[in-house]
Formats: sequence, structure tokens, C-alpha cells
Amino acid sequence: MTMHCFENLRADLDEIALRSRSEIELLLSRGVVVTGGSGFVGRWLISSLAWVAAKRSAPARMISINRSTASWQQPLIDEGLLNVINHDITTAIPDLGEFGYVFHCATPASAELNDSQPAEMERIIASGTGNVISRFSNTNCRVVNVSSGAVYGTQPPDIRCLDEEWLKDDRYLLPDSAYHRGKSDAEKQFNTALNDTSFSVVHTRLFAFLAPFLPLDTHFAAGNFIRDALQHQPITIKGDPRTVRTYMYGTDLVVWLIAAAVRGVSGCSYNVGSPYETTIGQLADTIAQHAESRSVVARDAIHEWSGSPHRYVPCTNRTEVALGVDFQVSLDDAIYRTLRWHRSEPSQNQLAVN
Repeated sequence: MTMHCFENLRADLDEIALRSRSEIELLLSRGVVVTGGSGFVGRWLISSLAWVAAKRSAPARMISINRSTASWQQPLIDEGLLNVINHDITTAIPDLGEFGYVFHCATPASAELNDSQPAEMERIIASGTGNVISRFSNTNCRVVNVSSGAVYGTQPPDIRCLDEEWLKDDRYLLPDSAYHRGKSDAEKQFNTALNDTSFSVVHTRLFAFLAPFLPLDTHFAAGNFIRDALQHQPITIKGDPRTVRTYMYGTDLVVWLIAAAVRGVSGCSYNVGSPYETTIGQLADTIAQHAESRSVVARDAIHEWSGSPHRYVPCTNRTEVALGVDFQVSLDDAIYRTLRWHRSEPSQNQLAVN
């Protein structure tokens, strides 16, 4: 196995293998399906599993379901590490045989779709969830529903972090967010399906991330800042720089998701994200410093922000204690690793890097 496609991510994949080898071996022995496997989360999962699978003598049983085959997936197909089924998740999933684990990642995290076609956003989430349930609910597999912290709605300014038992107050719901409604309803769909079925489901509520494979040209502030730094352009803050976020790196993401698959309690939810706060303004400054480029941080000198800044911070006590995981990659390290990867793989970011 050549595995040249992972050359510039080798250290990260070795780290994941070291932290989760026994769990990954279990997943590979029983077989893994990843819906939406060509996206950010799916790519990290598949790459990590394939890295370990390449070093095993036994063949890998891993399927990715996505509308089209991504270019990075083709080397894995050629190596016999991955099968890709080109399929629209909003239509019935074909019989795939027996698999032990399903990571349901097929949800469009698109701010544009949420704003312009909210009904379509909800339809995709609902029908995709329904099709996963129809295909796997009468099997003995474990489904990891890759949900979102968006299910909590708007975080009140006096709440330090959102835990899994946060009781949503109507004042903090997001009636205009199809993504919020869709993800909340998907969890309810899965929980309803747990009655009188043989499969099990755990919900992983993902927050914000900063790592290779994160899109650089969509609504993710961290990705936009990385892009600007790589292109030596001003790092532009388009909103309130006081906004509070946390950022998890890809290695921690994979370790936590795999732990949820193996050790999570069916029907339970687990937050997946960093508990360490930063502001959007601080994030921009830190990226500019690490990039050592000609970038400067551009702030709106006219707008005076008032009121409490928006917060989006997970409580991770349940996840860390119940699943036996910890947070290992700091924000500084995440930025350093991401910039290094983009500079070693300029073709991957689809943007000119000078």
C-alpha cells in the first residue's frame, strides 16, 4: 500500500491511530458505512480508518455514500480500502449487506441553502434521516448521528456553556433556521425509531472546527481567515469581533466520534467540540500571527458593537467522562497544523497560495 495521498497528514493519522487503535480495529472488523463521506467530517473519518486499514492484513469493509466520487477518494478505491456508492441520500438506500457501524454525516451545512431554500434544507435532512432508519433500523448496527450544537438554539449570554440536558427556552430557539429545525427533528426521528428495533443510535452534537479539509470559501469564519492569511490578504472580520467560539482540531474530532460509536449509550447525546473559548477577533489575530504573512486584520472602525456578544460554547464533561476522551490539540497547534497542511497541499484548497 503506497498511501501517498496521506503523505502530508501522516503525523495526524498516526496520532489518531495511537489514541484509538483498538476502537478502529473493532469498527473495521465489523464494517463501516459513512453517509456524506466526501465532506469535512466524512473525509477525516474515512482517512483515519483507511490509514489503519492499510496496515492490516485483513481487507477493509468501508463504504462511503455520496452523490459523486471525490478526487481524494479515488486512491483509496484503487488501494482497495474504500468502496464508494454514488447515491442521493434523499432516496432509498440500496441493500449494502451487514455492517456494524454507520456514521450519518449526510447533511448540507450550507448557510446559503438555509437562507435561500429553507424547505429544501429541511427536506434533505428529514428524508436522509428517514432513509438511514429504513435501511438500518432492523439490523444490529450502531448509528452515529452526526448532529449539531445548532439544536440548542441561541445560547443565552449568562450561560457559560451548553450541556446535553440544556432545556430549550422558546426565547432561544431559532425559528428562521431550517438547519436548527432539521437537526432537532432528525434526533427525534432517530429516537422514535429506537422503539421496537434492533439498531442503536448515539447523537454527536458537533460545534466548530479548525483543521485541514475545512472549506475556505463558505460561511466558516476560521476557513475564511486561513484563506486570507495564505493569500496575504487582509483577514476580514465581517461580524462582531467579540463573538465567542471554540475550535476543535480534526484528530480530536475523530477520536471523540469513534469513542461515541464504540462506548456511547444508545439514545444519548454527546457534545463534540472544544471547551476553550476564544473570540472571533482573537482568532483572526492569532491566525495572522501564525501565518507570518503580510496579512493584517481588518476591523470595522465605524461600527460600535453593543449588547452581549453571541456565544457558541459546548460543555464537554459528559463526553469526556462517559466516553473516556480528552482534548489534546490547542487552538495554536490547530492553526499551525492547518496552515502547514495547506502550504504542503496547495492544490487541496482550490485557491491560489503565493
